[in-house]
Amino acid sequence: MNACVYARLSQDKSGLSENTAIQIEECQEYALSEGLQVVQVFQDNDISASRYSRKPRPGYEDMLAFLKAGGAEVILVTEMTRLYRRLEELLEIIRLAESSSLRKIETTDGMGYDLSSGMGIHNAVSAVNNAALEARKISDRTRRKKRVVAMRGGYNGGPRPFGYCRDGVTPHEFPFCFRSDRSLHEGEAGIIRELMSALIAGRSLSSLSRYLNDNGVRTPQGHLWGPTTVRRLLESQRIAGLRKHNDKTYPASWPALVSQEDWDRVQLILKAEHRYIGQQKAGRSYLLTGLLECGVCGKAPYGMGTKGKRYYGCRGPMDHQEAHLIRRADPIDSLVSQAVLYRYDSEHMQQALTTAADPEIGTLLDTYQRQKQKLRDLVTDYASGLLDREQLQHAKSVVEEAMQVTNQRLSRLETGRAFASIPADQTIRDAWSSADVSWRRGLISLIVEKIVILPSRPGGSRWTDPETGRVYGFDPTKVQIHWRV
Repeated sequence: MNACVYARLSQDKSGLSENTAIQIEECQEYALSEGLQVVQVFQDNDISASRYSRKPRPGYEDMLAFLKAGGAEVILVTEMTRLYRRLEELLEIIRLAESSSLRKIETTDGMGYDLSSGMGIHNAVSAVNNAALEARKISDRTRRKKRVVAMRGGYNGGPRPFGYCRDGVTPHEFPFCFRSDRSLHEGEAGIIRELMSALIAGRSLSSLSRYLNDNGVRTPQGHLWGPTTVRRLLESQRIAGLRKHNDKTYPASWPALVSQEDWDRVQLILKAEHRYIGQQKAGRSYLLTGLLECGVCGKAPYGMGTKGKRYYGCRGPMDHQEAHLIRRADPIDSLVSQAVLYRYDSEHMQQALTTAADPEIGTLLDTYQRQKQKLRDLVTDYASGLLDREQLQHAKSVVEEAMQVTNQRLSRLETGRAFASIPADQTIRDAWSSADVSWRRGLISLIVEKIVILPSRPGGSRWTDPETGRVYGFDPTKVQIHWRV
């Protein structure tokens, strides 16, 4: 009888196929001893046959096509689990046996399944059910093991995490050299703390990624940083000494690199971020998008550039042919910046904003932590029988509403975090020139509610920028700043 051999290897991390080669050799020896003629060999490497696998099996599909064409009467495998662990696939083979020359499935351990008899089909179904049960047991054991490891705070392996050595537990604190100024740094753990301090101080994710790349710092895999990868790093509970598994958090076996309070504060900042951090390589380049309002339709003008020049424009909600306004961005940015700095030049105002922000942030963070602990206590009380389900749901809703209020107050106060980054011997005007766009936007949004751009006749007025001395065809009276304070 003609036979086709099927071999499959579940995982082949080495990239070699020695296991499938051994299976094929074993099947060929068995065929020789039993008088079977091997006419074709099919194999799949690094692919599971479990019901939990979603990978296609090209070798298996090729074998089915070969059998439909009448290529062989016997499928030969080393064991049934190499062929499949899903009953629906066996049923497909059984139907194939009714319409083709296929008659048997044989294994090298001497088990044969005659697909032309009721008993043979029954035995084949039993073998598949047993294989499916074993696959489920393996899956359950793996999940239980991972859960126990997580509850113990253990490291589950994988690529080296930034901030830790290859063991995933020891903090990466040994000094290394920055490329720009050849200065020594305390290590990746210190870089994480530096990034968090800079974010709290008002730096943007884009500026932090550029800072890392410009100074030769790379990810553990040797790649460049982007806003998204920096965000993922700072969002990771690992750096706060926590181990997350299936939406549950446990104390980790590795030391924390940052305090829980600083980590919570950074999460609130990241949650409040509304700027785009996708695939763009450069950070935000338009200072006032989102703060501007069209004086014709009330919509928000957008930033656009052409031939190296920057503009704010609005086409309105209905008419996409005729623009409501298109204005050069540079004179508007300069005019608004000078007006904002003039207001901030008041020492009384700067001191009031600075002292009002930080102490209250600390108080609100303490409140937020107590509310989180209260939620955990409520779940414990429910588990111990002190609360029934209805009482738990009511108490949770009260605490969650209070947490939402606290979170909103924190988000508003966090807009003033940029003041903390200004050195004591500098004014806001001094720091403005070297700050990035996101930092300046934070300060502008603190005291500016909106900026209305009114329509004007192109070239009707001339305006000289007092900072640069550049002359623009621009009417400053058509820019109306609505102040918060």
